[in-house]
This record gives sequence, structure tokens and C-alpha cells, in this order.
Amino acid sequence: MLKPSGDVVTPDGTTVASRVHAAVLICVKTAAILGVVQALWPLKEEDYTAW
Repeated sequence: MLKPSGDVVTPDGTTVASRVHAAVLICVKTAAILGVVQALWPLKEEDYTAW
């Protein structure tokens, strides 16, 4: 949600100063999720080969 002041409010209620900060926050959260997935399911050699 975008406030009239230009601040962004995340679904959990956190106010972020700008759209740029909101984009960075989304990227960081995505990287954390992907890191957990990779840690739980290690990649195998066939995951790196071309289709």
C-alpha cells in the first residue's frame, strides 16, 4: 500500500521510507527464501546441465 507521503506499507504493517527501499526489502526477502530452499535441497550435477 502506498501512503500519500510516498511511503510504502508492507502487508505485515512495516512502513518503508520509499519505493526503492521497498524493492530492496523484497529482493532481500526473496534471497533469504531461495537460500533456505537451496540449503534444504542441495543442487546436483544434473541441475546445472542444459536442457
